[in-house]
Amino acid sequence: RQAETVRNLKQGLTASKSEIDAAIAKLLELKRLLEPLQKAQQAAAAGGSAEDVKKANIAKQEAEKAAARERKKAEKAAKGAGGAEGKPDGAKQPEGAKPEGKKGEAEGGAPKPAAPAPKAAPAKEASAAAAKGSGSGANSNKEFVIKHNPSSQPPVLSFLAAKLAGLPAHFVTQTELGVVCLLPLSHGGGSLSGDETIARYLARLAHPARGILGPPTPSLPTASVKDALAPPAEHAAHARALARVDAWIVQSATELSVASAAVLDELNSALAMRTYLEGHDPSLADGAVFAALAGNNAWASAKATVAKSYPHLARWHAHVSALPPFASMELAFLGAKAKGGSFDIDLPGAEAGKVKLRFAPEPSGYMHIGHAKAALLSYHFKTQFGGKFVLRFDDTNPSKEKEEYETSITADVHAIGLRPDEITHTSDYFEALIAAQKGMIERGDAFVDPQTAEEQQKGRYERKPSPFRDT
Repeated sequence: RQAETVRNLKQGLTASKSEIDAAIAKLLELKRLLEPLQKAQQAAAAGGSAEDVKKANIAKQEAEKAAARERKKAEKAAKGAGGAEGKPDGAKQPEGAKPEGKKGEAEGGAPKPAAPAPKAAPAKEASAAAAKGSGSGANSNKEFVIKHNPSSQPPVLSFLAAKLAGLPAHFVTQTELGVVCLLPLSHGGGSLSGDETIARYLARLAHPARGILGPPTPSLPTASVKDALAPPAEHAAHARALARVDAWIVQSATELSVASAAVLDELNSALAMRTYLEGHDPSLADGAVFAALAGNNAWASAKATVAKSYPHLARWHAHVSALPPFASMELAFLGAKAKGGSFDIDLPGAEAGKVKLRFAPEPSGYMHIGHAKAALLSYHFKTQFGGKFVLRFDDTNPSKEKEEYETSITADVHAIGLRPDEITHTSDYFEALIAAQKGMIERGDAFVDPQTAEEQQKGRYERKPSPFRDT
């Protein structure tokens, strides 16, 4: 692969001389590291004895480990030099993304990035940047960061709009009152304030067919100067529907939140022939009314007999509460409890601010649901106790590991809503691990057994201690 990278750089027109020289130097270093392996393999092929094959395998493993250590050193060096390449402040890469510019144009026929900067390195830096930058005043990620104060009005409409629109949004708490949305750089940056304003903006970004702000705009004939006074019937009906969505949002913030049974009767009548308040899809009107009813005392007291007193309202409420965006909103901000399993788990001895948990996948494959379960549980305790969550790649078996798996795992961790405080690698601590192991041997707490696997197995079957244990 490295030889192919060198060829691509030489054939391309955009690579600099320093990039080509660095790639060639890396290729020569890899050849030097692989030379013992090649000699051992040649000897094994010539002799063919079991001992020669064993030596070849050991040489192969040592060469792969040495190459992995060299790669990690190169990544660290690349990180140190990366800040001086002219990137604007705050323009960090999103998680799982490739670097922008000349060095990131590996797809589409342009030269692949030159060593010593592997593809996984930008993902590591970007993940760490996302973890640290979520609460700052800038947002360089490909998601909307929405900050709110838990003690004030929750951002229910913003949350629902993002869910209905299928937009990536990350909700974080802040000490200041109000709701603020940090727009990603891909949307021009900057910020918006107010739950309703943010929700309308997110809804307008969605495909019109989703109908989040009301029914989609109908197909209309060519406009004329008379349309304002005598619009087509479809246009007029569409305008009325959008106005009613606005009216429901306003009414939810005023009458419905403290309403009496009379207002519930009015709402029940409005839903008599409707699945949703407006249009054929759930909209912000449904979200606003649903959230308002959660704090409505008259609705809470009528729940026992709601099917009899307000049948249409009860049918609508049961339907929308089963929709994933509404169920998520209810769990996140409206005090609902999860059905089935619960995260109310005690952690004996844990102290607030001192809990540090890690999710340690081996980058030898893609994440599956078992990985996600472990990661989510660790992140829950981190959130519960105000601690730290570390994504640590257990990269101790280079023969099975690939950078694409590391990049994919980082992106998947981000996709399920987790934000690591740190991203580390087991290989970062090889020196410390070796020193600890030597100390254990010197203290007599461990020993090295040079016997073959067959000899060790025979000793276990015969229940005999290793002859090297007490030497």
